Amino acid sequence: MIERVSRVRIQLPNSEKIVLDRGITLEEKVEVVECLLLEWENAIEDNWESNPIKYFLDSLYNYLVWHKDEEDRGKE
Repeated sequence: MIERVSRVRIQLPNSEKIVLDRGITLEEKVEVVECLLLEWENAIEDNWESNPIKYFLDSLYNYLVWHKDEEDRGKE
């Protein structure tokens, strides 16, 4: 059986795109999200209502919410 590495694209507030791994634990994903939020903290605070910030935060939210554990993946 070939294991697919699932990834998700996130658009940063500066319009640059990065790829995040979906195949990691929820705790690892939280660490990734925390690092990105810290990195972009000033931009988020200064441009709270801008569309790029809204899309960025929404993407990070979805990255965490749609997490599937190993046992969940086996049920697909």
